[in-house]
Amino acid sequence: MKVLAIMGSPHKGNTYKITQQFEENLKKYDNVDFNYLFLRESNLKRCIGCFNCIGIGEEHCPLKDDRDNILKQMLDSNGVVFTSPVYMFNVTALMKNFIDRLAYNGHRPQFFKQDAMIISTTGGMGLKQVNEYLKSVASTWGFRSNTVLGVITPPFKLKDKIIKKKHKEVAKAAKEFYKKLSKSNWSPSLSNLIQFTAFRAIADVECMVDVLTADYNFYKPLNDKKFYFDVKVNPIKYNIANLLGGLIKNSLRKTIKKE
Repeated sequence: MKVLAIMGSPHKGNTYKITQQFEENLKKYDNVDFNYLFLRESNLKRCIGCFNCIGIGEEHCPLKDDRDNILKQMLDSNGVVFTSPVYMFNVTALMKNFIDRLAYNGHRPQFFKQDAMIISTTGGMGLKQVNEYLKSVASTWGFRSNTVLGVITPPFKLKDKIIKKKHKEVAKAAKEFYKKLSKSNWSPSLSNLIQFTAFRAIADVECMVDVLTADYNFYKPLNDKKFYFDVKVNPIKYNIANLLGGLIKNSLRKTIKKE
């Protein structure tokens, strides 16, 4: 079992220490191959917002660096850990840039065989905002599940009682994540299906072929499919999602005609 931890901090501080504790607890359940990828050491240039990766395809990104190698490491893993300290109610610039550079996965997800683990730390506030943001990123990128661990690490010495409580929280998160990694059966949720049918519908609108060419080419072979790949789909959930997809498609067409 392989797990890749993507470290969003610019230094090895509290987030790194918590991730190490998480690794130790995870390895109690299995002989996990746990690897660290430090974004500060990666050659990942700043996103310039050209929209090429989303519009015409990620292969047309003008920035040539470690992006594809990082993507391969993620796809070769069973689980991916997203870690970041809270910087002003948000992730670090390193983590944000990493997410921006792989943003096309929000349109054309591919992490269907991976589970996500989110680890965030803060001196006081912002855990909720960061955790919700990273959860939404992992979900739209296709990850099967999200496990969240947010730890308050203030810049002063904590009482032993509080430290023990934090250790228990880390151990609990590791156990929960391992259970999800070990789960073989999975079926898409309603939100997964809504994302699929919505993007498929948008990509099929006539004028979008020129705007979202990569999406059109990606979703065209999936027109008669119920999900991105063959998997057991709840028919009631699919019908609801498909109905919403149709409404989005009709609404977009009407908007375009008005303009």
